[in-house]
Amino acid sequence: MAVQAIQTGKELRGLPRRAYGLAEVAASFGCSTDSLGRLAKTGDLRTIRILGRVLIPADEVDRIARDGLQIRRGRPPKRAAGASDGAAAGQP
Repeated sequence: MAVQAIQTGKELRGLPRRAYGLAEVAASFGCSTDSLGRLAKTGDLRTIRILGRVLIPADEVDRIARDGLQIRRGRPPKRAAGASDGAAAGQP
């Protein structure tokens, strides 16, 4: 099950938690939520999105605790052609 470092005690009707928020995982591993977000963006950390909230599955937390983060070096993947955030295209 999920790493013992995350001990929030929150369970739903006795069921183990299946995912954790970025802040919980960051606090448990002593890193920032921004760092986790960057790892997720580069594909080094698997996340899921439920109702707009980014979560880390419990099995991914277990993997990190067991193996550590396997960080790929180099630049993050480029965005798809035509994808812009608006600001880069001169839009407010």
